Amino acid sequence: MHEPTRRKIGYFGAVRLRDGKFVYRREPGKFNAESFGNYLKQLRKASCQSGKKVVVIIDNARYHHAIMLKEYLQKCSDRFNLIFLPPYKP
Repeated sequence: MHEPTRRKIGYFGAVRLRDGKFVYRREPGKFNAESFGNYLKQLRKASCQSGKKVVVIIDNARYHHAIMLKEYLQKCSDRFNLIFLPPYKP
C-alpha cells in the first residue's frame, strides 16, 4: 500500500553510446504496447539526425512483442532494430 500522496510513475529510457545522451519518457500510466510504441517513436526521432542505425536491447516484456508494433518496426527496420535478451530461467 502506498501513502495517499505517492503515485507509481515509471520511465522508459535509453542511453546513446556515442555521447551518453539519455533519451527518456515519463510514463505515469500503464506500461503497454501503446506507451512503448510512443517511446520508440520519440527515440527514433531523437536518433534519426545521426544517420546511424539504432539498436535497442530490451527484455521480453509482453508489450515489447505486441502485434500493433510489428508494422511500425518493419517500416523502420532499415535504421531501427530491437534485440531481445534471452528468456530468463529460474
